[in-house]
This record gives sequence, C-alpha cells and structure tokens, in this order.
Amino acid sequence: MTRPTIKINEIKQCGLFAKVFLEIRNLILVDTGSAVTCISKFFYDKLKLKIKYEPISTTLVAASGGNLKVDGKVKLPFKIDGVSFEHDFVVVELDNMSGILGIDLLKTSEAQLNISKALVIMPDETVINLKKIQSNSCALIRLKERMLVPANTETAFKITVPKNMRENNMLIEPNAHLAKQGILIFNALVNAKDNKVVISALNCTDRDITLKN
Repeated sequence: MTRPTIKINEIKQCGLFAKVFLEIRNLILVDTGSAVTCISKFFYDKLKLKIKYEPISTTLVAASGGNLKVDGKVKLPFKIDGVSFEHDFVVVELDNMSGILGIDLLKTSEAQLNISKALVIMPDETVINLKKIQSNSCALIRLKERMLVPANTETAFKITVPKNMRENNMLIEPNAHLAKQGILIFNALVNAKDNKVVISALNCTDRDITLKN
C-alpha cells in the first residue's frame, strides 16, 4: 500500500514569534516541531556575549532531512514579553533566522501554548502574548486522499510541494480542527528545495481516525 502524499498550497499564513529580549529585542520563531531551543551563530556573535558556549557532539537534523552545523551549547538568561527565563540554547548555523524556541522550553517552564490565540500561559497564569507575522513561507496542507491514522500511533506524511512555489523554507502549522479530533501536528520549519518533505501526525486517542481531504 502506497503512502498518500499531502499537497501544499502556498498562502499567506501566520507564524508565531516571541518578543525576546536577549541583550537586544528580537522576534524569535516558536517552533513546537523543534526538540531543542536554538540560537543562530550569526546572532550569537552579534550579541558579543560574555557567556561563552561549550562545544558539544550533538547532531541536529532539519525537517528536510539535512544535518545542521552545531557549534555548541550555552545557558542564557532572557525575557519574553517581560517574563524572565534561563534556558539552554544550541548554537547552530541558521539561515535568515535569529533562533528557534523549541518544545523543550515549554516543557521545562511547564508553559502551555495556545496557538489559536497566540498566547503562552505560565504555571502562575501569567500570559505571554506572541506575535503573528504573515509570511509566504507558511503553507496550507491538504490531503490528496483519505488517510487512516491508527489509535495511539504516529504516522508519517509525505508532502509533495508544487514546483511553482517560490519559497524553499516553509512553516507548517497545525489546524485547530485536527487538534479537536485528537490529531497533533507540531509546528515545523521545513526546507522543500527538493519538492518533498515528510512530517508526522500523532493520534492521541484510543480510536482510529480517518483524515479527510
């Protein structure tokens, strides 16, 4: 049985960015598809921080399947919308991005992300406002045919990107309707220069769910 592909339509969609103060103010992408929080080597050097990063032997794999060059890891204090944090950043080569706030930051801070309202809710109920920014790099994903996701499993989806799409880098975001069904698709920053990308969907329920096109 062949695995169905997913079609991406290029549209102007919103990505979620946090207003981060790390020596200077900057907007950093909130990407729940990233297991770790990253800072770009270019942005790190620009800040001229006294805190030096330590070399690590970790390998990071981008959503496109390619390896990212990792320079080290550093623990940094910073603020998001006035709320103080201290967290480990992986120093990595990122094109045209200052950094990525990954799912690890949400876990360690025990914060909840409300994607539809663009909010981060802290354990003490402090609310952090995120910023939605329009970008042609975001995409609307549609199934070309029905897809069965078995109960309590993670299923990989192959995305075929139309050749007429202008952007190589795309931000894939979940649909609120899927979350209500019990299907989780994490935010993912992907590179589709080869016109094919694989993402995953997690069925968190005890029943099989059929995704419709």
